[in-house]
Amino acid sequence: MKDQIGLKRRITGKIYPRPIQDFWDLSNRILEYSNRGVLRVEFQEEVCRMILEFSGCAEVELWLREHGKYHRSVAAAEDGNSICRGIFATPSMRTEN
Repeated sequence: MKDQIGLKRRITGKIYPRPIQDFWDLSNRILEYSNRGVLRVEFQEEVCRMILEFSGCAEVELWLREHGKYHRSVAAAEDGNSICRGIFATPSMRTEN
């Protein structure tokens, strides 16, 4: 049933209000995945895929901070599949107070 709703959303391009339970489920899936101990690159790719499927967006940009560095990943939905377009490391953007 959930796959049909996601498919309908992608086909029609309409955004429907989502119940709070859906957001709770997504955040739980992301937290569970983060506890598996996968490599950061794999984690970013999978989380981007989860968010693309959940939101029905055409593209997702995700920033992850690890050891004072920011790692940006960009993924797009093309032909029904999520494709990670790149993961980029950037210098620390933190400011010292």
